[in-house]
Amino acid sequence: MRQGCGECLISWNYSRLSRQILSIFPKPYENMQYPGQRVQIDVKYVPDACIVGDAKSEGRKFYQYTAINEYSRFCYLEAFEEHSSYSSAVFLEHMLKAFKFKIECVQTDNGQEFTKRFGSSEKPSIKKYFYLSV
Repeated sequence: MRQGCGECLISWNYSRLSRQILSIFPKPYENMQYPGQRVQIDVKYVPDACIVGDAKSEGRKFYQYTAINEYSRFCYLEAFEEHSSYSSAVFLEHMLKAFKFKIECVQTDNGQEFTKRFGSSEKPSIKKYFYLSV
């Protein structure tokens, strides 16, 4: 049986070095089997060059919240003027109405906008919140 570098080092008791080598290789990606199994949400600052009209002349800033269903790649996005947990909770409510299927899991980064109100017990329809450690 053929082994990779990390497995060989583990079998030879080079544990510290093997952990470093194994951390280099990404984990295999889990393919989703049905819509709503996992939805990824992220927030990005909208650059000034992308803002037009009165909003640009008034100097307003926007943050784009985006949700992508991993199975169907159905996408929902919305812009907010503040980057807060309140905006995230409002976005989540709007996203749940926009998606025509039940959402089981929401995956986000561990940003401050997703930590307070976002994962509260106010949203019983979602079974699991999954935060990435970046």
